[in-house]
This record gives sequence, C-alpha cells and structure tokens, in this order.
Amino acid sequence: MGANRKSLDAHLLRILQILLLERNVSRAARRLSLSQPAVSAALKRLRQLTGDPLLVRSHSGMIPTEHGQELLTAARIALEQMERIAGQRRRSETTAPQRRFEIAAPACIDPLLLGRVCADLRRQAPLSRLNCRALGYNEDYVLALETGELDLVLADWPRPASALRVAPLFRDRLVCLMRHGHPLENRLDTLGYLTAEHLALTPNSTAQRDRLEQFLARERLRRRVVIQVPDAAFAPEILRRSELLYTCPHHIADYLGNGLAQAELPLDCPDVDYYLLWHERTHADLDCRWLRDRLVREAAARCGQTH
Repeated sequence: MGANRKSLDAHLLRILQILLLERNVSRAARRLSLSQPAVSAALKRLRQLTGDPLLVRSHSGMIPTEHGQELLTAARIALEQMERIAGQRRRSETTAPQRRFEIAAPACIDPLLLGRVCADLRRQAPLSRLNCRALGYNEDYVLALETGELDLVLADWPRPASALRVAPLFRDRLVCLMRHGHPLENRLDTLGYLTAEHLALTPNSTAQRDRLEQFLARERLRRRVVIQVPDAAFAPEILRRSELLYTCPHHIADYLGNGLAQAELPLDCPDVDYYLLWHERTHADLDCRWLRDRLVREAAARCGQTH
C-alpha cells in the first residue's frame, strides 16, 4: 500500500476521475487532451494500483464497479485537498491566478467577448491557462460544475439550473441572415419566414430548446430546418450558396454577417439572455471570482459599445 500511495499522483487521480465520469476511454482522452493509448495505459495502471477493474462492460457500455463508484467521490475530494495544500488559496485578492480554468459554452456565444477576455487573461495572468470548449450533447453540466470538471458555464438557455449560481452578462435580440439578393431580403414577413428553408445549430448538451424554438412551440408555429451545423462559423458560406435563412443573436450576425443581408425577425420572439453559471463550491474561490469579474466587466463594456 505504501508503494501504491507513492505511485498515485494528482495526474493519475485526474485520469481516474474523468474515466469514471465518462465511462469511455476515447471520450476521457478527449476531455483530458491526452492520447487514447496514454489513457488506456493509465487505466491499466489504476487497475493494478487499486486491485479492481474499476470499469466493466455492460449491455449499455462501460459502467463503474462498486469500488470504482466509491473512488469517484474519493478522487474528487483528494484532488480538492491537493489543490488546497498547494496553497493556491493563500494569494491575496489582487494577485493574478496561476491555474488552469475550464469553461464550457454553447456555440452561439459572442466570440468578441471571449476574445477580449482571453487577451485580458494573457496580459493580467500570464501564468494561467484557459480551456474553453463546447458542451457535449449528453454532458451533465451541473455535475461537471459540481465535481470541478468545469469552473464556469456561459449559457443562453431560457431557464438556468436552479441549483447553480447565476450572473447576468447581456441581452440580445434575434435577427435573420441571408445572402444578398435573396427573394426575402427586403420583404421578410412571418409567412415568408415560416415557409422558407432554414439553417440552424445542432441542439446543445442540455436538450433544452432555445428561445426561438420555445416561442414557436408556444405559438404553435413551425419553421423548416433543413440543415443543422455544430457551429455558427459554418453559416456564412452555406448562406451565400443557398436560399437558406439563419436566425441568430444580433451580435453573432454582426460578427458573421460581412457580405450577407441582415433582416429583423418578423416574429415577436423574446430577447435572449446570456449569463454565467457556477457551483457553490467555487463561489468563494478567489481565482474563479477573478475570472467571473472579468467576464462580467467585458460583457458590460461590450454592451456599452453596441447599444
């Protein structure tokens, strides 16, 4: 056991945690930014150290053993204790953080906001790192925030999870993008909008319908979505070569819309609210608060320039 304790470091504990959460070597490797062989080798080593298979096959895929499930909680606690012992919480509130931040966001989040925050982070906290990624389709973002897999989630869903802390960022209206010369360019009305063919983003991890889809369902209206893409960056090229319409927030339309026509949405759809989500466990954390404050400040500055 003494040898095992010496062999079990924070890196291996992190791999253990992600493997038990993902229950899949390939997905765990992607989340850890490691190769699949490296994660497979780590799993083999963990099995040797613990004397337990940790993950076993079932009809629905890999599942944790009873001991593996117990170790998921133990790994989280151990990693938190290691971080505390390392002294990261001893710094003063005015000192820049020196850690890795994990943020997840849906695809339709202001790239200029993230760009300004990233640039500020490099200037003010050059020893920190930031990993901003898209939410996986079936990812439990509440659990990820609770376990420390994520520090923050940037969101635009109509109803944020009640178990989490929330800070508003900004509000935006929906508009419609299309190619110049589109038959609806200067006469987009409700009938034209609903009968046209549409480009849309693939649903995000929460399976929550966005503000527009909820509005259409409530009004018993339906649009014809014929193409879905994972990221708004695909939209301009598709729109230029088709008769499709793309509905998105105004700030995204301004960012993507060079060379495209922009029209007001001919529906009385509510505006979209953007906000930050985080768990109570990181609420008092100085580093996380440092990053949250900068995101809120940059969002306020961005709104002041665009309104």
